[in-house]
Amino acid sequence: MGFPEQRPRRLRRTAALRRLTAETQVQRGDLVAPLFVKEGIDAPEPVESLPGILQHTVESLRKEVRALADLGVPAVTLFGVPAAKDAVGSGADDPDGITQVALRELRDEVGDSLVLIADCCLDEYTDHGHCGVLDDDGEIDNDATLERYASTAVVQADAGADVIAPSGMMDGQVGAIRAALDAAGHDQRAILAYSAKYASALYGPFRDAAECAPAFGDRRGYQMQPANAREALEETALDITEGADMVMVKPAIAYLDVLSDMRDAFDVPVAAYHVSGEYAMVHAAAERGWIDGPRRHARARHRDQASGCRFHPHLRRARPGRTSRGVSDTPFDRARRVIPGGVNSPVRAFGSVGGEPVFVRNGQGAYLVDIEGHRRLDYVQSWGASILGHAAPHIVEAVQAAAAEGTSFGAPTLREVELAEAIVERVPSVDKVRLVNSGTEAGMTAVRLARGATGRSKVLKFAGCYHGHVDALLVEAGSGVATLGLPGSAGVTERTVADTVVAGYNDVTAVEAVFDEHGDDLAAVLVEPVAANMGLVPPAPGFLEQLRERCDASGSVLVFDEVITGFRLGLGGAQERFGVSPDLTMLGKVIGGGLPLAAIGGRADLMDVLAPLGDVYQAGTLSGNPLATAAGLAALEGLNPDAYARLESTVALLCGGLTEVFEAAGVAVQVPRVGTLAGLFFCDGPVTDFTTARAADHDRYARYFHGMLDAGISLAPSGYEVLFTSLAHTTADIERTIDTAGAVAATLA
Repeated sequence: MGFPEQRPRRLRRTAALRRLTAETQVQRGDLVAPLFVKEGIDAPEPVESLPGILQHTVESLRKEVRALADLGVPAVTLFGVPAAKDAVGSGADDPDGITQVALRELRDEVGDSLVLIADCCLDEYTDHGHCGVLDDDGEIDNDATLERYASTAVVQADAGADVIAPSGMMDGQVGAIRAALDAAGHDQRAILAYSAKYASALYGPFRDAAECAPAFGDRRGYQMQPANAREALEETALDITEGADMVMVKPAIAYLDVLSDMRDAFDVPVAAYHVSGEYAMVHAAAERGWIDGPRRHARARHRDQASGCRFHPHLRRARPGRTSRGVSDTPFDRARRVIPGGVNSPVRAFGSVGGEPVFVRNGQGAYLVDIEGHRRLDYVQSWGASILGHAAPHIVEAVQAAAAEGTSFGAPTLREVELAEAIVERVPSVDKVRLVNSGTEAGMTAVRLARGATGRSKVLKFAGCYHGHVDALLVEAGSGVATLGLPGSAGVTERTVADTVVAGYNDVTAVEAVFDEHGDDLAAVLVEPVAANMGLVPPAPGFLEQLRERCDASGSVLVFDEVITGFRLGLGGAQERFGVSPDLTMLGKVIGGGLPLAAIGGRADLMDVLAPLGDVYQAGTLSGNPLATAAGLAALEGLNPDAYARLESTVALLCGGLTEVFEAAGVAVQVPRVGTLAGLFFCDGPVTDFTTARAADHDRYARYFHGMLDAGISLAPSGYEVLFTSLAHTTADIERTIDTAGAVAATLA
């Protein structure tokens, strides 16, 4: 075929070819994130018209900026929202005003690793919402406003701003600021001029975020007329003459011709502002399916899972760059390319509830904030590890201090001894402790130790109890194995599990039968004293006592898996609560304070069978590492009888409220509670074992999970898990949870 002779489509065939031949590219180093900090609030507040955007506290702003710096975003622009406003915007140049306080905090947080740009305007600070001082006729007094801009720029520079960004469009603003900065010794501070800032209806969501909508009139008298392109070049030339180091077009998308003309006409850096209205429109259209937005599962329709930097309003430098992925990629897409299933622990994959997992940026107390800025009340709490709440200050301080001394030595440290002493002091049955890195290691060690001490081979476990991914213990396990609907695991041979005997939890008849048949060859009985990996299932009266009696009679080792219940139900765990002492105890979660750490502890004669004293070998390079032991000690220091009493009262309030709202909605539900642990099953009758746990309505749980998640409350993504409440959860948090659960329950009836 002779025609066409030119075939440009050859270079569009694959994503790799399109990236290779792209004429214009954007990378993270081209972005500037605008951030809002509000005076007088205790927690970040969402901006309704800007999904995913927050008005920050100074503390949450520090964390946001640290996260942005770690991502490689090079700069932020700061907008302050004061608690009080007046006619002249006096908070703008107050050295202790919110913007200046925030600038000092951010400079302390990131040093010179991130550029701090300060918006220099008065609209956030004036009670009338205009960008300048008003004269007696209610008009903007240009020259009086320049004096305010000049003094504001100086205090912003004093506070640590690298760049001053005057945005009010007053004539001569750049010259006035440049002169003031130079006179104050800030001649090295740069100015980013809003040289072509057009009057636009696209600024509405920003005015919500900055709380600066004009109380009367509009800003057309000082912002540029949308019809004028040549005027933009004149304004820009004036700003550069007066001392602007960088110039800007705002809004960017609507004025690409102006942006192009400015790039051709001037050699200084040119910035483009993707404004709030553009951002909000993209989100609104994507939510309605009118345009392709970030990909998501239908059940997760209220969550934005965009990758990399968010669809923030941002400044963008118009210069070549390189991008490594498409903007439609979600974090889960990226994860699945490099991590099996996209997660490092299967239950996190949302497999039983549907949708894509939420990627967390940070946590504080009872709350998590995802990478899109959504703040949620959290009842996972690192699967029970964070009993004090996320980022408990004294735990963070302990870890930071330990890290400064070294993160791992491969040699004994005093903190290992101190943590072992703390465990021995608190747990009734424990004489000695071996620290390991995970609950799985504790389970593996318990089985090996019991077999080595008794010379026997068989192990009894209970259906629905999960003791880590140890080969011999994965048969009919709960937790993630139950979530995925697996009977065990591929890769585990029949020979490996031949010595594993499984009985029903709470089934005293089955226990008797196992001991009658295998008692002489039974090395160990492993049990969760309160089952918490098939949902929450309390032990039946006499069940734990029966296990103790039969183990004593047969010489078998009784192992309590208290990875969840240890230091969760009380200082002595479930064994103290129920008055039954095991021979060995598996511990984890709480004792690591949120870091990888677990332990096996028990009678001295049993523990001394471990190497180097005995011939049962166990080892680990990072076992008892300095960071984890520091965190564990700090966590245990925060726990006392009063703390447990408060937590138990909180959980009782939660369980009672949930029972009431589900009953009112006509939804059959069971809300079991053991002390500080709570569960939730959608079923008519009590759940006593793995069979009845599996019979619950897990599809209804999935609907409940997403309803709560969309309403800002994070639960475990599986009906086989429990509710983990922390000491950071307040009565108000519990009341909010109950009210939300009631609203969601009404949709499930």
